[in-house]
Amino acid sequence: MKSSFFIASSAMLALCLAGCKPDEPVKPELESLAFGKAEVELNVGDVVLLEVSATPENANYELVWSSSDEQVAVVEDGEVTALSAGKAEITAGCGDISATCTVTVTDGQGTVPGTSVENVIVEPTEAEVQIGETLELTVRVEPEDAEYESIEWASSDTGVATVDSEGVVTGVAIGTAEITAMVDGKAASSRISVTGIPVESVTLEPTELRLNEGETHTLTETVLPEDATDKGIKWSSADTGIATVDGTGLVTAVSAGETTITVTTDDGGKTATCMVTVSKGHDSVDLGLSVKWATCNIGAENPWEYGDYFAWGETEPKEEYSMANNTTFEKTISDISGNPEYDAAAANWGGTWRMPTKAEMQELIDECEWEWTELEGEAGYNFTGPSGQSIFMPASGYINSKTSYDTERYGYYWTSNPDEYSTTMSSYLSFSSFGHRIDLVGRYFGLSIRPVSE
Repeated sequence: MKSSFFIASSAMLALCLAGCKPDEPVKPELESLAFGKAEVELNVGDVVLLEVSATPENANYELVWSSSDEQVAVVEDGEVTALSAGKAEITAGCGDISATCTVTVTDGQGTVPGTSVENVIVEPTEAEVQIGETLELTVRVEPEDAEYESIEWASSDTGVATVDSEGVVTGVAIGTAEITAMVDGKAASSRISVTGIPVESVTLEPTELRLNEGETHTLTETVLPEDATDKGIKWSSADTGIATVDGTGLVTAVSAGETTITVTTDDGGKTATCMVTVSKGHDSVDLGLSVKWATCNIGAENPWEYGDYFAWGETEPKEEYSMANNTTFEKTISDISGNPEYDAAAANWGGTWRMPTKAEMQELIDECEWEWTELEGEAGYNFTGPSGQSIFMPASGYINSKTSYDTERYGYYWTSNPDEYSTTMSSYLSFSSFGHRIDLVGRYFGLSIRPVSE
């Protein structure tokens, strides 16, 4: 009995084992697809089987085929049949993964209808460019899928604008040129206007000018930018009865007064001005010294007249002379000769007239012969220089507050130099029938000024 049961159990176990099969391996997911050839050329009537590879090779997938233009080519299970000339995209896909092969079908003569250039457009169709600057033109062909080998560029006037093989235009000279692009016998152009580099501004030096009647001075203009194409200018005077100006900027003083000289650029009409003040002419005498001396004081018409009185460093006479109203009292100032802000001669007479320096006044003392005398009833000194020429300086005295002192007895004349150690005093020439010297005095006193010029 035991033996029979063992045999029966073994038989049943064998049957169970025989009925159980091992599990089949699971295939990996598809990662990508690729055609053996990305492009294929066929003649009408040709049939070709396209090969597609999958990654991984043992991926589980089933392909779906399609053609972008079934008038040109159809596909079934990878077999493509060329029907008519043209292009079609053959796609093999599985879910979101696909690959594409471009099939070009010719008519047997090597041409593909619809791929030739039908129209050419150059953009922009017109544009401006400055001399020396560049502009890149672009070409658009129609239809968009038209095939062509190259674009040939040309300029109708290379003296105005040039163009390179990439369609980059360079402005050469002011004018207009047609830039043409030729593609497979089709042409289009862009009208290029070349402009000059514009003027941005103009300035004048100096901006203020003082001249005596008959004197001249050349103004200097600066047109910017330096490489502006048209730097032409025109000059004008607001009142030619006071001062004139020629085409070179040479200003000529005509008569006393003020006027404005204007320079205007031809390009853009930019302007700059110079205010010109013309004073009546004043005579000078060459004594044979380092400078020429005026024949009369500021404010005087004749050598024997006293003229106007000035506090040191002020340019206008006034009714009262005091420390309280002296604008330079306790002010640190260096030599003022020639500075119209402080020099009464430069401010009132203009041109090259200025106050004499201390050294020039000392030269007058050292190099000239002095003679106390009278001219037209006015006492003063006659100075005769090495040249034999002479000037007369009257004993004009001075003014303190509102009162004149020492007239007909003393002459007091400012120099342009302040005291080296004090901001309240400046140097002056003092003379009388007893002698002469250069000394220091308070700046607020009203003294005479005898100008000098170069």
